[in-house]
Formats: sequence, C-alpha cells, structure tokens
Amino acid sequence: MPEAETGGGARPLDDDLRRAVRTRRTLVTAVAVAAVIAVALVATVVAVATSGDSRGGAPEVVGLPVDDTSTTTTTTAPSTTTTAAPGTTAAPATTSAPAPSGSTTYRYPLVPASTGKYAHSHHDYPASDMFAPCGTQVVSPVAGVIQDVSRTDEWSSKNDDAAVRGGLSVSVVGDDGVRYYGSHLSSVDPAANPGVRVDPGTPLGKVGDSGNAKGSGCHLHFGISPVTRAGDWKVRRGAVYPWPYLDSWRDGGQKSPVAEVREYAASHGLG
Repeated sequence: MPEAETGGGARPLDDDLRRAVRTRRTLVTAVAVAAVIAVALVATVVAVATSGDSRGGAPEVVGLPVDDTSTTTTTTAPSTTTTAAPGTTAAPATTSAPAPSGSTTYRYPLVPASTGKYAHSHHDYPASDMFAPCGTQVVSPVAGVIQDVSRTDEWSSKNDDAAVRGGLSVSVVGDDGVRYYGSHLSSVDPAANPGVRVDPGTPLGKVGDSGNAKGSGCHLHFGISPVTRAGDWKVRRGAVYPWPYLDSWRDGGQKSPVAEVREYAASHGLG
C-alpha cells in the first residue's frame, strides 16, 4: 500500500491560520490605540472648556500687557511763592480755590459781630466808620485775594496827603468781583500780604486810629468798591455805602453788594 501522509498536506493551512491570527491581533491593537488617543483628546477638550467656565468667563490669558489707562494720576502743582513788599511777612501758600459765582459767603468784618457802631452816612464819599474798642479783631468779609497792604503809617497833619490818610490798611478783592477795604488799623496781621488768598473770617488786623484817625477814636474805616488797579486809593476808599450790607451780615444775612457795585462801575466808566 502506498505510504499514508502524516501531516505534510496540512502545513499550508496552518500557515494561513497563523497569518490570520497575527493580522487580527494587529487590528485589535490599532483599534485599542486609536481608542486611547480619542479618549485623551476628548479629555483635553473638556478640560480646556471647563477651565474658563469655572469663573463664568473666558480662560485666563497670561502674559498680556496690563492696560493701565484707567489708573488716575494726581499731579501736584508746584507751590508758588509770593514776594512780600518791604516790611511785610510772606504768608503761607494756600490751595483754596475761588468760590463759584453766586455762592459767595459774607462775614461781618469785626469779631465779635456785636461790636462796631456806624452811621448811615459818611463825609465826602460813601463809606462806613465802624467805631469799636482799640484792638478789636478785623477779619475778611469774603473769600478772595489780598490786593493792597500798608504796614507803615505815613500820614502827617502837616501835609495831609489824601493817599495815606488810611494809615495801616488792607484791601481784599473778593471772589464776587468786589473790593473790600479796611483802614486806620493799629496792626496788620503778619500773614496778610498781597496775593495771599483769604476766607471769610480770616484775620487781617486790629482796630486802631492810624492815619488821619488820630484823636477821633479807634474805628475801622470800611469801604466797598469796584476792582481797579492796586493803589487806586480814590476808588478803593469807598464807592457805595456799606451800611445796608453790614446790617445784614451782622445779623447773619447774606446781602450782596455785587449788583450795586456793578451799577456804579458802569456809570463811572470802570466796567
């Protein structure tokens, strides 16, 4: 009998089976790897999306320049120095600003307000002579800037120079556009210098009898006038009667001389 085959014919089938198994394993591995990569990508996308939503906004961006345009920068203006006239003491600088138009506060020029007796008339020109004890405090009736200061009594009965009859004096240009003048002082406050800002109630000096007031009793000569150049004593000494305004300020009122002073200025060519 021919010799029987013991496996030689089955070898090709076994090789095909092995190749099929290897191919399947390769496909399974590739699918598994792809699945892992897909899971990782999904996890990354979720992480990025949730990192911005945790605070209700977009993800924080690091490294961008900070916008500082909303920061407010305060610049301090350089201080100014007022050069005092000979014989005067420079006042400290002040940063108070002029009062807005229409909001001026008035103050009776003597402290206490119960002092000072004055008539409703005056010789030669409108003004008020406010008689008070020597040394009574004189204060600014308004916020403004000091214009003229006289610290030396140059008046003499021999020549009776009208320009210096007031003796020691101070004038203030108010923020309301009106000038206020006080004279016959016994002393001028050391801080009262031309160009210095004052407030209502700022001390200016003390009541006295300097100038041509000698022998007539201590009093404050108080004048109200339009603003003219410094040293213009003819207008500065008084242009309208102060007593209606003094009556109001003494009682705590706020009667303003602005309208009357403007009318005077217009009618006298000073406007």
